[in-house]
Amino acid sequence: MMAKALIPVTSTVATTIAAAVTSTVATTIAAVITTAVVTTIAAVVTTAVVTPAVTGTAAAVCVTGRRAKTKSQ
Repeated sequence: MMAKALIPVTSTVATTIAAAVTSTVATTIAAVITTAVVTTIAAVVTTAVVTPAVTGTAAAVCVTGRRAKTKSQ
């Protein structure tokens, strides 16, 4: 009799644990993907916008492979 009474409890515990593990894994994967995407976007923006602005070269360097002429050239 005791074994039959434990089956629903065991099933509920197993379901709860499985849900918690799934949720944790999903959250971790989402965090990793979000971090990767944000890092990639930041790198692209830095390369295309920040670096040229600081060095005085045009963002088009990435496309044309040529350096923009400056006033001193």
